[in-house]
Amino acid sequence: MKRIFKLRLAISVAGFAIAGLLFSKAAEAVTLYRVSQETAVNSSNYNLLGYIKPFVTTQTVSQYYNYKNSSFGGSNIQLVNDRSHLFLVQAKDGLALFSVHNSPATSDRTGGNARMQFDLLGDPNKASFMVRDDASDTYLVNGTVINAANSTLRGDTFTTAQNWQPGKTDGFAIGSLNDNWTT
Repeated sequence: MKRIFKLRLAISVAGFAIAGLLFSKAAEAVTLYRVSQETAVNSSNYNLLGYIKPFVTTQTVSQYYNYKNSSFGGSNIQLVNDRSHLFLVQAKDGLALFSVHNSPATSDRTGGNARMQFDLLGDPNKASFMVRDDASDTYLVNGTVINAANSTLRGDTFTTAQNWQPGKTDGFAIGSLNDNWTT
């Protein structure tokens, strides 16, 4: 039986930390992001889960995703079968929220599907799908289906319906995220 989760997860800018305090090299500012989860469906009450730092790269978001063989090909995260992975990447073309479902492992014999919605709050520039893994999946921005003709449409509500085969992944990246945003 597949479980459906409807609790909301909030990721927002939390502040700054100084990296390099224990080292002799110059310190650099690193933005931390607060991750909270709703205590009950539609309660609007959140528990703090912790703080995260984005992966940092000189590549673009698309290069970091490294789509190949119908799967995410990035190398900085170890993917796990039957799990959805959410993480942030500070890339050459901005900060992006990545979602990658499943693992390209040969031990995965079932494949899967996922339906997701992200509501972006507090970013006046809005965002777009910077990566869409598999053109056959459904991607919407503010209710408009995304295709080759409008692939850069910006908005604040992102909806996906994705399906993947055994031993493959599926996913996307939303960005560039600016200012004091929450999703």
